[in-house]
Amino acid sequence: MPRGKTLNGECCICGKEEKKERMGSHILESHSPEGGEPCYLVLVEGPGPRGPYWLVADVALDGALSDIDDFLRDIWLECCDHLSAFTPIMGSAANGRRGRAPPHYDMSMNIGDLAVGGMTAYDYDFGSTTRLILTVLAESARTRQPSAVRLLAMNNWQQYACVGCGEEAAYICNGCGGMWEGRYFCEGCVGDHVCTHKFVLPITNSPRCGVCGYCGSLPRPMS
Repeated sequence: MPRGKTLNGECCICGKEEKKERMGSHILESHSPEGGEPCYLVLVEGPGPRGPYWLVADVALDGALSDIDDFLRDIWLECCDHLSAFTPIMGSAANGRRGRAPPHYDMSMNIGDLAVGGMTAYDYDFGSTTRLILTVLAESARTRQPSAVRLLAMNNWQQYACVGCGEEAAYICNGCGGMWEGRYFCEGCVGDHVCTHKFVLPITNSPRCGVCGYCGSLPRPMS
């Protein structure tokens, strides 16, 4: 996956741009109605604990981890129907309120059984693994929603320069090993790359970008 700095993101409710560290507070202060449906506000970031990609979602307290699994697959991860799992991060409040945590959380477990402030690891694909870190930011409320998980904010798109001409790249080559520099290509230069027909994938706003066969599910906004 591409490396890069963590960018600001946009609130999906009002369009305000905020830093990752401030987005949860913005949502709680501006978009949490009194009463309504109890929920957790959850930050998801990756790949790994300090990855450049992040989103904030609210999850109904009776929503299951399987609902979050489906949500993350749809918005960020799904390519080949790989296995996935939630794992407690030992030593954090993510061990929840059920005593000693199992090696993996059961997918039927409710999000409400996790503790505020707790962190949980989520792994998608046990070959080319993409690891995400979920942090329960706060308990909140929302107007009743048709689904258990609702997207509230996401990081802005990151830009990478084409190795051929310097223009903004549209493709990433996942066949270039660990050579992070020189693996990004624009529409005009991608045809000259030796790996074109087998390894080139579109750049996406996802921690799964450039991994396995991931092509993304969210289109890039028109400029």
